[in-house]
Amino acid sequence: MDGLVNLEIRAAAAKDYTQILEWHRQTNAEHKELRPSVFASGAASDISEKKLRKLFRHPLGTRKKCDDILVAYVEDTLIGYIWCNIARNRMGRPDLSRSASIYDVFVVKAARRNGVGRKLLQAAQEHTHAVGIPKMHAIAWGGNTASQALFENQWNETLRFFEVELSEPPAKKKKDWLFTIALIFIAAWGAAALLSRGS
Repeated sequence: MDGLVNLEIRAAAAKDYTQILEWHRQTNAEHKELRPSVFASGAASDISEKKLRKLFRHPLGTRKKCDDILVAYVEDTLIGYIWCNIARNRMGRPDLSRSASIYDVFVVKAARRNGVGRKLLQAAQEHTHAVGIPKMHAIAWGGNTASQALFENQWNETLRFFEVELSEPPAKKKKDWLFTIALIFIAAWGAAALLSRGS
């Protein structure tokens, strides 16, 4: 792609949401090919889309921009984005005890291999450091060679994480709250009866 000398990065705005959502869905589709067991049900994609909508809807009402998502653009054309997932408290302030995580990095095919991903990652690091978060981490699915190369080139590789599914997780047991309350009531009634007899 010509014109990358004019590459700029800024915080995402409301007008960028539709494009970012499209790219995010494209990324999830690629992840599904790599890890079908994780993404087959669609639950992981649904959760991330809900987080994306909430992230845009909540801050944009006051700040008119979404600082945790940065977009790369040339002139008026978006060519990529990075989603830096920063844990926040109920007041919307960053949780300084938590590590930020890179949720998504996406660059359009025509602009890849031009350092766009590297510049987005650098900008995300600067933003995270500016709000006081001490650490940042990222997870790249096995087979996602582009993301692995990006993180390995930018950061000193300190850990490789391996995972295997041995069996289906056990189903969560539903608690019978009425039964529990009834037992507590009976125990309290019995204790009260014993005390009244003793007196």
